[in-house]
Amino acid sequence: MDATRAHGLLFELDSRALVLGMGVLPLASVSLSLPKDQALRAGRPLLAPRRRPARRLRGGETATAKPESSGAAAQAENPLQRVQAAIGGLFVLVLGRAQTLHPATRRLIAGGISGAVSKTATAPLETLKMKLVQGGKVTALEAARQVLMTRGVGGFFAGNLIDVLRTVPSKSLELAAFDTYKKALADWGALPDSAIGAVAGGLSGITSTIAVYPLETIRTRMAVNGHGFLETVRLVATRDGFPSLYRGLDASLIGAVPYTALRLGLYDALKYSYMKTTGREHLSPQASLVFGAVAGVVSATATFPLEVARRRMMVGAAYPNTAAAIATIARTEGAGALFNGVWLALVKQAPQYAIGFMVYEQCKRALAL
Repeated sequence: MDATRAHGLLFELDSRALVLGMGVLPLASVSLSLPKDQALRAGRPLLAPRRRPARRLRGGETATAKPESSGAAAQAENPLQRVQAAIGGLFVLVLGRAQTLHPATRRLIAGGISGAVSKTATAPLETLKMKLVQGGKVTALEAARQVLMTRGVGGFFAGNLIDVLRTVPSKSLELAAFDTYKKALADWGALPDSAIGAVAGGLSGITSTIAVYPLETIRTRMAVNGHGFLETVRLVATRDGFPSLYRGLDASLIGAVPYTALRLGLYDALKYSYMKTTGREHLSPQASLVFGAVAGVVSATATFPLEVARRRMMVGAAYPNTAAAIATIARTEGAGALFNGVWLALVKQAPQYAIGFMVYEQCKRALAL
């Protein structure tokens, strides 16, 4: 707590849910404000012991009860509450110390936390989606029951650690680059304000895709050949050369750029329209959740035909380019074929981006961004 006080932090706690680790823990979410200079000079403790009100004795005298001892308070808490308090305290301390870092580094941290939390929170939905995609006449409820009976609660988070490790670099770069590009474009002044968010979103999509594409290629090859990470890297270096790690990058950019531009641009437009209308300086967590869900649903639906065409081309369908693939599918199978399976994507992406944007906004406030 001394380290936290040294940074001059005051934390207001409320009962919103914070997703951490391998599940959802009802921790207190953190909003940050700076104390007055007088409070800092006085060295007032951030968390003072709770005192009971004075009780009146006979004869008009009063007696003030002693503050509750920490031991008694700890006994009143159950083990889960103590674990939650410990994790929440560590989370607060890490964010407090990170305030001294360069703003670009703080943006990367906020984006990484956002990606990890949103990915973990929606891991059960990803597990159910895979069960449903595998085929068979099974409902989502039946699939959930099967996972619970055969693998327990942990079965809903199978493979989540790998997904988090893969997501954190991508989301860190994407969100940090978006804020950086947005500021640079605003300072440049050549674009109208309404276009800055979409352009910055497209540029951030290019940046994050190029940066993490080699990892995606290695992951795909690991799934095919069954080798480990280092062995796969060695085989790529000796057989094909490192440029082969970027094969197919153009097709990925065709899908990633409009998707990221629309998602981040729409969220940014909703955010600043809300702030301008209400006169608030920051988004509330509830508004972040709603705007994130809307941005995720709209962007996923609008760009889903690109994803369908990309998947068809990956499995060997003979189309000269993405536009020709979309036109051929629509002509031969109907326009509805371009949206087959879109609801599965929306069920996952709506909550994922709702939580992701909410956590990112809260982390930025805690990191003084």
